[in-house]
Amino acid sequence: MEEPADSYLRIVERESARLEEMTKSLLSFARQAPPTRHEVDPRAFLEELKETISPHFRDRGIHLVCTQHDCRQPLFLDRERVRIAVMNVLQNALHASSEGSQVRLEFRQDREDFRVVVEDEGAGIPEEHRDHLFRPFFTTKPKGTGLGLAITMRVAKEHGGGINLESSPGKGTRLTLRFPNARRKG
Repeated sequence: MEEPADSYLRIVERESARLEEMTKSLLSFARQAPPTRHEVDPRAFLEELKETISPHFRDRGIHLVCTQHDCRQPLFLDRERVRIAVMNVLQNALHASSEGSQVRLEFRQDREDFRVVVEDEGAGIPEEHRDHLFRPFFTTKPKGTGLGLAITMRVAKEHGGGINLESSPGKGTRLTLRFPNARRKG
């Protein structure tokens, strides 16, 4: 039988981690400084994201498939902000997915854009929620802050890009983040 102290310790650890994530979300949302752009190798960036998030998918029995297409040009973006934006979308896909399903993370690059596509096989997003998804504090999760997609939208816009959402009830959701292939100035 488990000791009560062990049980309480696990609860405290879990809630502390949740509060830390909430605080990070609030600080990220409140940040008003313009993005600090640096050269980023898209292939290395994808590997870093995959390494960070894969254990969460494995723990839930969800298969994460990561691919990149034509990602040869360096990107000039705020690596940390874009990482947070992509992680927010991946977290949503993870929460929408059930054991045994698949989530796809794809990087695509062409002459005009760098795109990050996250596609899940979840239940899809109800039509009545779609207009509110990117508004601060809108959430359908019992423990959500409602800031993840608002932050993601802000990051895309700060970089001169945008978001496209496609969702079909019972068939999943596909969210595409688009960032122009901005060049270093000077």
